[in-house]
Amino acid sequence: MDAAPGGLQQRPRMLSGQRMSAFEKYCMWDPQHNARVRQIFDIKGSERLRGLMCQERVRYSKDSDYVPKYILAPIWRLLLHYWATNSHFKNWSAANTVNRAANAGSSMHTGGSISMNEHARRMEKKTGAKPSLEEVYTKCHTKKDKTWIDEKSKRAIYRRKIELSQVALPLDDEGDFEASKENLKMPDDYSIWNEVV
Repeated sequence: MDAAPGGLQQRPRMLSGQRMSAFEKYCMWDPQHNARVRQIFDIKGSERLRGLMCQERVRYSKDSDYVPKYILAPIWRLLLHYWATNSHFKNWSAANTVNRAANAGSSMHTGGSISMNEHARRMEKKTGAKPSLEEVYTKCHTKKDKTWIDEKSKRAIYRRKIELSQVALPLDDEGDFEASKENLKMPDDYSIWNEVV
């Protein structure tokens, strides 16, 4: 934070040291990795704190009387003042808002922080059958009302269906499906999917 009021800029460094000490009680690594572990710890902690503060700003924007239970009221008021008046923070926030809008649809999904593989595993456990890539993609790119989250997702499924129809196995003259299958080099499901998405 640039010139954060009330010494807020120095407090995270103090608290980070305390958190690192607590972390060291539960985790072990070779001493030669101390600097890298500390660097990763600080980066991850910074990302989590940034995300947490973003959530709190969103909650405050919906209810101006909102004060997080874990932040003292005077500190919360200082943070609100900082976010509202600090030009560096305001410019950074505005730039990120523009960037998010510019990337609309680039990697949108409704799967949350759960990986596609984990969604597939859960779907298989629930239904007893292994889901296709298309089924997993559809689950992770549709809203609760079954509409697509964006046009890009909808187009991807449409293109996939076209690709699949183009590589469908033709029957040979006698209708022998297996003989036709041996004569063709069929791309696997992932190859088709990677070309489409």
